[in-house]
Amino acid sequence: MEKNIPKDVPVMAVVITKTKADGMLTYDAVRRAWKLSEGQLEKANKAKYVLAIEDSTVVDIFERHGEFYKDESEEDRYSFLPVPVRGAGIRSRYIGTRYRSCGQAVIFLGFENV
Repeated sequence: MEKNIPKDVPVMAVVITKTKADGMLTYDAVRRAWKLSEGQLEKANKAKYVLAIEDSTVVDIFERHGEFYKDESEEDRYSFLPVPVRGAGIRSRYIGTRYRSCGQAVIFLGFENV
């Protein structure tokens, strides 16, 4: 049975792709910086976790260290310092869950009660 992303905690989900470099798969820069409106930036700074979605499936989860900041290389993009979530309970709650992004690069979920 397909498991969907829980929506009781505010999260920011980002769609990523992988590229091959020297025979190893690596995440592309989509994970590092995003174009965000002021409203999206406000939500991003309230998100408890940042989820990485590949092929409609959550493949990784991060906590923010500090707030999002303007990316030095691209003025209109924002970045964060990612801290991988290591807790097995949190990881098992999100890893493998499904979400169809329908072409969106950044998705905010669970903000209804924030």
